Amino acid sequence: MIDDDFIKDLMGRADPAPMIGSDAVEVSHVLARIVETPRSPRWRAQIDLRPRLGFAYIAIALLIISTLTTSALTMFWPPARAVAATPVPLQVTPISESSRSLLLNMSKKLSSETPNSPAAVLRFQTWSLSIMPEESGLPTTVVPERVQITQRPDGSRAISVSAGDPYTPPGSVAAKDLVAPGTVLWEQAFAPGEYQFLFSEPPNEAGRVADYLSAHNALPPDPSAGDYLNSLPVLMTERTLTAKQESVLLAFLAELPDIETTGKVVDRLGRPGIAFSTTSRDPGNYVDTIIVSPTTGHILSYETTYTGGTRTDIAAPAVVAYTAWERTEPE
Repeated sequence: MIDDDFIKDLMGRADPAPMIGSDAVEVSHVLARIVETPRSPRWRAQIDLRPRLGFAYIAIALLIISTLTTSALTMFWPPARAVAATPVPLQVTPISESSRSLLLNMSKKLSSETPNSPAAVLRFQTWSLSIMPEESGLPTTVVPERVQITQRPDGSRAISVSAGDPYTPPGSVAAKDLVAPGTVLWEQAFAPGEYQFLFSEPPNEAGRVADYLSAHNALPPDPSAGDYLNSLPVLMTERTLTAKQESVLLAFLAELPDIETTGKVVDRLGRPGIAFSTTSRDPGNYVDTIIVSPTTGHILSYETTYTGGTRTDIAAPAVVAYTAWERTEPE
């Protein structure tokens, strides 16, 4: 068992990373409960979903575990020659148009769509770097997970997580005994009213977005553009957004300082998009990026990239987490 003092000590020295709330004591209690829960040594997502515990809470907690374990290993290991397997960074074709202009145009495309209701099924692929103390060595293969969340008319909800297609970067040795792609890793059903949402219904006005994200995702008192951007994968992995709701999110992001146009990319699911990035959440260490469809204006993907120089488990620049929503794009 890992006690609260040990966890708080680790958190006090850990590298800043995605989705860590400001209240370390409260987070340590959440983490301690998760540490107590049996996990498969191969699949970190196979944890017992407690009744009334929403998927977004699990996503945040898993990223906290990833951060603490990798940071602890960084502190106690000598400099390592081997590094963990991470996805290849996306290839970027630079473009000159400003982020504000592009995001506002994308927002307008969404606002012109026929009003719609949120989709009943939410699908996305997700991966984050995770090094568990009970595992020997660093991961040599990237194994994403595919998540399907079904919301039924009666308010019940079902979550199914399956193994994605593994990827072994050049120079790495493929991991043994991987679960076959498509294998269901875990499932959970929630009766009407049992699922505990982290986020309430998203706003339909851009002027309300800042308070909405701050209230529901424990942002710091003076959030940076990166803090706001980093809230989106949490929101969008538990809520399916209407075109209007997504439009106001982009309009809000367009007015934030420190978000820059990175350029044209092809995301992890093979779709063309335009990437927008910021280093404002943790300058010199992490870059937060969203990828938006230039055709429809829909948010396709989110990535976090480590760019620092202190970690020994990965070589910068290294993608440490991504989420790609399975949205059908026109040819």
